[in-house]
Amino acid sequence: MFSVETGQKLPIGGTKVTFNLPTGVDQSIETAPAYFDFTSSNPSVASVSSTGVVSVIDEGAAVITAKLAQRPRVDLAAVSGDVRGTVRAGSRG
Repeated sequence: MFSVETGQKLPIGGTKVTFNLPTGVDQSIETAPAYFDFTSSNPSVASVSSTGVVSVIDEGAAVITAKLAQRPRVDLAAVSGDVRGTVRAGSRG
């Protein structure tokens, strides 16, 4: 959780997915925000675009969730994952 100012726009970065390979090795790869579907638990406090840019709208708390999405030409049928972050916004004072 981190605090931000109302009106700020924050790009989500550093998204990573870890696959457990049949050999038992965990393989992590960096992924573009385009591979995720983003949602906000409280869009009146913070909204999030389809490209992963969070817009802080008002004071309060919101949880931004990124779920690994199905995209054309990518076989992710057996893969799921969540990335969560909490935004607490306050006005400048």
